[in-house]
Amino acid sequence: EKMVSLFIELTPALLNRLKSGIEIQDYKEIKLASHKMISSIDMMGIETLKPVIRTLEKMAFEKADISEIRLSADFLEQTLIKVIDQLNASE
Repeated sequence: EKMVSLFIELTPALLNRLKSGIEIQDYKEIKLASHKMISSIDMMGIETLKPVIRTLEKMAFEKADISEIRLSADFLEQTLIKVIDQLNASE
């Protein structure tokens, strides 16, 4: 219960950090924001995002093409918004 509340509370800020990092092509910020999301995605058991968030972190580390990073981040954001909406509806 507390874990769910923390997830709902903290995830939007991390998504914003990720998107800001992408906008200014700050690979370090993208990597940090991605890394911070890994454990919460794992703990929440969001299976579809486990490989996505790890790939995002790896792409940031390798300074991959920003448009590829943006595609993965968009999928991540859309999925997390749905998850948060479902969690809020069930409370």
